[in-house]
Amino acid sequence: MNNNVKEILIKNHLKGVVLIIHKGQPTLISEGFADAKQKILNGAAKTVYPLASLQKPLTAAAIYLLIKNQQLQLSTTLNHFFPKIPQADQITVDNLLTHSSGLVAPEKGPEVTLLESGAINWQLGQLAVCNLPGEKFNYTNLNYVLLAGIIRQITRQSYQQFLTENILLPAGIKNTFFWNNLPHDYYLAKSYIYEKQDYENENQLKASLAATLLGAGNLYGTPEDYYLLQQSLINGKVLTADDYRDLITGSTKSTSNYHGGMYHENWQGINYKYIFGYLSGNGTKNDHPNYANEMYLSEDNQNGIILFTNQSPNALKNKDFKNIAQTLI
Repeated sequence: MNNNVKEILIKNHLKGVVLIIHKGQPTLISEGFADAKQKILNGAAKTVYPLASLQKPLTAAAIYLLIKNQQLQLSTTLNHFFPKIPQADQITVDNLLTHSSGLVAPEKGPEVTLLESGAINWQLGQLAVCNLPGEKFNYTNLNYVLLAGIIRQITRQSYQQFLTENILLPAGIKNTFFWNNLPHDYYLAKSYIYEKQDYENENQLKASLAATLLGAGNLYGTPEDYYLLQQSLINGKVLTADDYRDLITGSTKSTSNYHGGMYHENWQGINYKYIFGYLSGNGTKNDHPNYANEMYLSEDNQNGIILFTNQSPNALKNKDFKNIAQTLI
């Protein structure tokens, strides 16, 4: 299996780590370097990768905990928290969870590194209205930044503190950290953009960008930890199996198969959940890194893959990563 997986990664010019889950048993396979110059291997101890959008299910689970505790409802409107946002009295928590808020914002960061409140305010200054709430699916990090802001207002805690206490610690993870809390002896993998050869355009995620991805991609971690986090959403450590079904059921008015921070589909008779996470700066070589992540996992967590890459070609699209995942499975 190891050689076959490596061949698929090499064929697609991918470097990184992939966790293969078969009948509930995980196997980690790595390819290439986390740092090509220093010869630090991907998969080396205490080497972590940005979760990117794979963080969104954790934010969705945090929102569900507030709903379960009767502090919030799916139908609660945004004007209770951010009254100055256009259409806030029509945008619900469910709209934010399903990317049907009608709002959009650029996928970029400021020049300075901001704290949580500053990151939210910066995103508020970038947003625009693209359609009516509930009208269509428009994927944007902004929706989950606003959900993180709601968590802050309700709990009177930072998003970081609430997620740590209610999800990260109960899940039992040991190698996942917020961008501003990475231990000095851990290493954040460098990123590379493949154009004509491996390890071109070396880069790393800027703190200023990570800080603004509040609730949507400001965690660093490993595939093994991420598998534990997904398990915690059904095994009672964070949510029960019944809670998880409620989380991914969402609203009957949703315009897509995206619920609970993940897409859902039936493939070959099995129900799968999947997510793609990119930090590529829309193909730019210098401004942003080129991390690309994917989870394609059965809803019961028994079969699938969790792939964290620190090199991918700009030409690879969502459908290509989906095909790679299904090939690996």
